[in-house]
This record gives sequence, C-alpha cells and structure tokens, in this order.
Amino acid sequence: MFNRQRLINSLSHGTLSVPWLTLILAGLTGMIYWAGRGLFDLCILEKSTILQGQAWRLLTGHFVHCNFEHLFWDLLGLVILGAMIERHDRSQLFPSLMYCCLGVSVWFAWGDSPFISYCGLSGALNGLLVVAVGLHYRVTKNKIYILAIVLTVIKMVFEFTTHQTIFTDLASQSVPGAHAAGFITGLLFVFFNQMKEKRFVKSGLSGAISS
Repeated sequence: MFNRQRLINSLSHGTLSVPWLTLILAGLTGMIYWAGRGLFDLCILEKSTILQGQAWRLLTGHFVHCNFEHLFWDLLGLVILGAMIERHDRSQLFPSLMYCCLGVSVWFAWGDSPFISYCGLSGALNGLLVVAVGLHYRVTKNKIYILAIVLTVIKMVFEFTTHQTIFTDLASQSVPGAHAAGFITGLLFVFFNQMKEKRFVKSGLSGAISS
C-alpha cells in the first residue's frame, strides 16, 4: 500500500535520493535547445569569437546541441552520471562538470582541434564518467567500475582510429579529441580532489595531536 508520508520522509532523509541538481541542469539544457537558433548562435563554441573575447562560450557551448538526437544522448548521459555523483557527493557535481567543460574548451580553443566550432556535452561527460566511477569505486571497491574506465578508453581509441562516434553523429564528424580532453580533465579533477582530502585529513590529525 502506498504511504505518502513514508515517501516524503525518504526524500528528506536521503533513503530515496532525487538528483535535483542533475534534473535542473538537464531541464535548462533542454530549454536552451528549444529556445531556437538565435541562442544557439550566441552560445556555441567558435574559435574566432572566443579569441575576440567572448569568453562565456567556453561554458555555454557545451549546453547547446545541433539536433535532437545529439541532445537526447547528451541528456541521457548527464542524467545517469549526474545521478551517480549526487548519490555520493552532491557538492562535486557542479564543479566537476564546469572543470570538464573548461578542459574541453581549452583543448578546442588553444589545442590541436581541427574544428572551427563545437557544441555539446559529450566531451565533458567523459570526464563526469571518471568522477562518478571514482566516487562509487571508493565506496564499493567493485571492479565493474574499473571495467567502465577501460571500456571508455577502448571507445576513445576506436574513435581516434576510425574517426566515428559510437552513439551520436555530429555533422558526420567525430570529435575524439574533445572526449579525450574531457576524460583527462576528469582524471585531474579526481586526483586533485583526493590530494585536497588527504591534506585536510593530515592537517586534522596534526591539529589533534598538537592539542
């Protein structure tokens, strides 16, 4: 029998965790897509406009999409990975996503990207995958998460060698460099976050001993 109060209590105390931040981000991304071409042109990553000082595109370019299929796969990945991150540490979702977006943007604007424009979350999602897997592996020690990383690396190698994407088709061109940039940024985010936690624990122990 359905118990409304039990459901409310579960939502309040974390027994049934709703990934609110992820759903809000997904909703905003969908709204941007439906807003039309004008907003798309204002937000898309373009090398020429970035170098002219339109720095907002370094972030906004990841939240616009060239077609509905592109949007669908990116939102699916965002919802799955965002929910995984929020389940263990909600505070890491927004900064990890922003860092991964910026990592891809740096590769695009100042790296060896052969493209003059870029849009979508697929690159950043490769970084979010690393963050989500890292959080879950620390808690469960389940080797299935290591397998997920290995399969992601195999996917990127496939993209580099065949110049094809597995899920989406962005103007008939793959963007393996963006996926690799996001993946590496995710690794760096996890690494520096763990170093920060270790320093915090070490300083806490030192303070306890001195007191």
